Amino acid sequence: MAYIHGCDKTTILTRMKDEGGEFFVQYQKGYSEGNQSIKLSQLQLAKSGNATMQIWLGKQRLGQTDANKIDLNITDAIKRIAEDSGLTPDDLMDE
Repeated sequence: MAYIHGCDKTTILTRMKDEGGEFFVQYQKGYSEGNQSIKLSQLQLAKSGNATMQIWLGKQRLGQTDANKIDLNITDAIKRIAEDSGLTPDDLMDE
């Protein structure tokens, strides 16, 4: 940013420390508008049928994942199989 504006990096850093100052406010506004533009472009890609963008947005915004996570340890699995079979977990372990 300093290169673009033809100033020293310390000037930018100093101006950014003044959160109520015009420089900081304009920087934040520009940054937010840039993010908004990117999001709009991504949404347009997704709406146009871009499957990759649809999947990515689903993961980022909706918490979707590629696979179901199984929260089951082996002991719980054995107990459930035993219950479904009318056996005890010990019966399954002996077989």
